[in-house]
Amino acid sequence: MIGVNNEMKTIAQKKDFLSSDECDLLILLAECQSDWDSYPGSFLDGRIIDFFTTLQHRRCSSIQAHRLCLQIYRKMQEYVSKFVGHDVYIEFMAILRIEPGAQQPMFKYVASELGRVAESVVFLNENFDGGKALYPDFEKIITPKTGSIYVAKTENEHSHGVSPVSGSTRYSIISGWTNKPLTGELDERLKKLEDYVIEFGQEEAPIVG
Repeated sequence: MIGVNNEMKTIAQKKDFLSSDECDLLILLAECQSDWDSYPGSFLDGRIIDFFTTLQHRRCSSIQAHRLCLQIYRKMQEYVSKFVGHDVYIEFMAILRIEPGAQQPMFKYVASELGRVAESVVFLNENFDGGKALYPDFEKIITPKTGSIYVAKTENEHSHGVSPVSGSTRYSIISGWTNKPLTGELDERLKKLEDYVIEFGQEEAPIVG
């Protein structure tokens, strides 16, 4: 059941969206990587890895990891679509790390050229101090809990940030969703992932649990 902020009807949340085993596998794969994506001059520089190519072409890759990523993508797409009331399509999706001593500066979500309607975060761990997700325009502070998902509609501009992290690295899946079908490079990467999983006959097999 989708939990909705009844006052604002702008944020949806669900506990245990992913299992702890699924989260642990994604963190393990993330910790194996040394070549995080480069975005010079941005907070994201060296802190994110694209969700649809990381596990296919980087260290410690496996068919199980590819299949898990595909299943998570589809599960998130279904959840966000139900919340906003119509089909949504992925604009970006990545694993994000915020190391001890770092924080995400406050920034404002604005409408994208692709018609972004929502952004979401799935928390992969909680064994750190701080690292709370801040939504001042909604008067909401979210404490990360392993496996939980939060979705915020972006039809209205709003600010978002993450408080300073200490103790251990904070890991999450961040994503943006639009009202337009996939096109271009992202569509091609997703199609390659789907074809790869199907080729190995692993489409429907469970990953963990």
